[in-house]
Amino acid sequence: MKGVFVDGQFKPFRQIPALPEGYPGPVIRTSTIFFVKGNFGRVTCQRLVSGPFEIWHSVYEVTQDCQMRFHHKKAFLGVHAVLEGDSPYEINGLPSVRFREQECNFYYLPLLDGTAHLEKRKRYQNLNMCLRATQVKPYLAHFDTGKRFTARLFEKEPVVLHHDPLPMGFALKGIIQEILTFTAAIDQQDLFLKIKIHEFLFYLFGASLPVDPIRPEIRDRLLDVKKIIEQQFTQHFTIRQLSRKSGMNTTSFKTAFKLAFGMAPFEYLIEIRMQHAVTLLQKRDLSIQRVADASGYKSFGSFIKAFKRRFGVTPGQIKKTFPNEP
Repeated sequence: MKGVFVDGQFKPFRQIPALPEGYPGPVIRTSTIFFVKGNFGRVTCQRLVSGPFEIWHSVYEVTQDCQMRFHHKKAFLGVHAVLEGDSPYEINGLPSVRFREQECNFYYLPLLDGTAHLEKRKRYQNLNMCLRATQVKPYLAHFDTGKRFTARLFEKEPVVLHHDPLPMGFALKGIIQEILTFTAAIDQQDLFLKIKIHEFLFYLFGASLPVDPIRPEIRDRLLDVKKIIEQQFTQHFTIRQLSRKSGMNTTSFKTAFKLAFGMAPFEYLIEIRMQHAVTLLQKRDLSIQRVADASGYKSFGSFIKAFKRRFGVTPGQIKKTFPNEP
């Protein structure tokens, strides 16, 4: 895409050499960065092309209510995943749909033309995996969901894999996290992404849409607590403090949180701290001790132990894989 339409006015992207100051998302190595800002807020996109795959990770920081239209003359075949922020979408040729945070679906759109309704003072984050038919063909042939998808392809109309967006469980969320925070040698990146994208497609095509066991009002409260953890991850919460914020007792809160997000509250807190630590390790002027402090760890040893348990290597080993740039 060359840009976005905001309330009917075209805002062209410009390519920039580095992510903007205060950027809240992950840093995708070897990606090309596109950026646009205005009265509506700002949009930052990272585009990564790897062999036949193309990945777009986008962060929308919105300062006023707006309608953002996405238009591209080329067809879209691939995955749309919402990582942060709930938003209603209108996609030309399909019924209106509301994506909740941590939901995804698979689309074929002969013409990419859709509109998202964004609210002021909110942040949205999504991931698009653009694929070629040859990469998707095995899944269309071997899964019932794929066969139904294929039958509608011949009508030359927009097609969606699942009737409603699919909540991403622990497996799908974990794969996305690995894609966005790839830290191994650059010459292994194409192979790694190929494996991970096919793993994602396997789960996506094989999934059946479950009935949400959590009532909407409970899920909204859990999402509020989840955002508190994300925004205040350096704080040292207790389970009792978090459960009070949800209006639930500790046992019900722990059970519901894990059911909703695939991991326990403290497991999620550690995951957020680890993501932040990996981002900071790319800054060569920061010592590992300072990274530990900024990631919410009072004990340097505890940080090293948690990091190695999560990634299988030490922070120092990860730090050496990044370029010698500040």
